Amino acid sequence: MILAPLLLTLACKKAAPPAPPVSPDAPPILPSPTGSNYALGERTPADPIVYTVVERSLLPWSESLSGAATAVALDHDHEPSLPAAQWAAIRAGYPHSVVAIISGTEPPGTDPVELIDALSPNIRIGDHLGLVRARTAMGDRWVALVGRPKIALDPFPRELKVGATLEVTGSSINQWVMVSPSGKTQTGAMPLSAQLHEPGEWWLEFQTADASHTPLQGVPIYVGMPTPKVPLIPVLDVGVLPGPNELQNRALDALYDVRNAFNLVDFEWDDTLASLAVTPVQQVLGGTWDAERGVQRLRGAGFIGGPAAQLTCTSISVEACITDLAYRADSRATLLHPGLRLVGVAGEVRTSGVTLVLNFSSE
Repeated sequence: MILAPLLLTLACKKAAPPAPPVSPDAPPILPSPTGSNYALGERTPADPIVYTVVERSLLPWSESLSGAATAVALDHDHEPSLPAAQWAAIRAGYPHSVVAIISGTEPPGTDPVELIDALSPNIRIGDHLGLVRARTAMGDRWVALVGRPKIALDPFPRELKVGATLEVTGSSINQWVMVSPSGKTQTGAMPLSAQLHEPGEWWLEFQTADASHTPLQGVPIYVGMPTPKVPLIPVLDVGVLPGPNELQNRALDALYDVRNAFNLVDFEWDDTLASLAVTPVQQVLGGTWDAERGVQRLRGAGFIGGPAAQLTCTSISVEACITDLAYRADSRATLLHPGLRLVGVAGEVRTSGVTLVLNFSSE
């Protein structure tokens, strides 16, 4: 069973446990929050106090995931969040999913017993641990990130020159899909070897090789540009929005943000496409939706002059829904397709979130 993402924030402890056999004044040793390659970096922590905690956790300590924990620990302006931790993992070079964050503050140099107690229920065999402590005016701020790999990958670069060849080795039983900044796709079986001629952010997704092509993990690759400090497509949550009109406006704004991030022409609203999305919303909610039949319905309504597509998503807000689509290879290819110019959206808001159906056509 896949655990839901978890965020726990521990309060300051009233009494500190016995300190490990190192000076409590020893300054923290933090791994770098940035890295040029995707790699696990399984090794021993340089910080002796972190080392004693890692030894008890029985999880492999990942230097790149711990670099992401460094970024979270040093961010004093925002509360820890899974989207922020996932982006920090990308910048630090950790290529897998971050599924849990646990943070807390302890007196300098002391052992974070409560943090380890909170960590234990949220780990499984095969997980990675990113763990750091950072000195603050209140004491040592500890941040633990739990990473959960779904595919074995050897180190590979996150940044390439235009025209360079990306090579990725690892699990040979899976396949890969790449989406270019203009929505073009390449696919193949592992190992990966592909020349990337288009500058910008590519999306690399690893999938199962069976008929379902289930996504396992996705990461951005930057060609002819450095890794940005913030995601090109921001992960925003402004809450569930009531009313169909505002829902549609919010969806259109979020789609604009995606297209604008890649310097693509904005979608134009089409009322017919929006009306054709109403019935599929109920199909999605009832578990009977089929993508191929959805496109056939668009063709039957007269959208036959070019490409057409239908996407669905369910999330905690309209913005989160569109963001989820942008970080999946198949739907990203649709959102960035230069030949798709028209869009119509319908949806339903419930207490648990929002479900959207998005119809696209060229004309």
